[in-house]
Amino acid sequence: MNTQYNQNNPSPQPESKPSPTPINLKPEQIPDSAQHPLVFPPDSSPRPIMDTISYIDYFGEKQEIEVTKDFKEKYDAIIKKEQLTERKETRRHTSLDNLTEKGFVFPSSLPTPETEYEKSILIEQVRTLIFSLTPSQQKLIRQLFYEDLTMNEIARLENVTPSAIRHRWGRIKKKCN
Repeated sequence: MNTQYNQNNPSPQPESKPSPTPINLKPEQIPDSAQHPLVFPPDSSPRPIMDTISYIDYFGEKQEIEVTKDFKEKYDAIIKKEQLTERKETRRHTSLDNLTEKGFVFPSSLPTPETEYEKSILIEQVRTLIFSLTPSQQKLIRQLFYEDLTMNEIARLENVTPSAIRHRWGRIKKKCN
């Protein structure tokens, strides 16, 4: 913004610009809209050929829109490529869901109530059997199965031969049968 200083007034004043001169047209100079309508010249390019495509929107609803034929061809090529890729993947990998839909039944890795009950009965029988043994036999079972010691290690701890430990173990098995 250009400013000019006035000697009497120290504050700057904006420079004044000449106002634009208005255009004065006589009524006969204004073109008649009937004789000169504001029409754009016709487009020399041909109108594109339109076609419709269907797609599933975000909410899972089927939608149809009108697109150019060129766009539809490209869209169809993309969809076909996706379908071929999906087909290759499903041929390589068969999902469990797909197999269950076809009627295959897979056993569960979770225990059933019957097997849990049988397991609890067996545990109780083993516990009762161990309590019926002498304290030295109980100690041998504890060392073998709970402390994961070998018969040679147990023999070294008790200052006996490994053969003596094997005999003790044989007596325990005989008593349990």
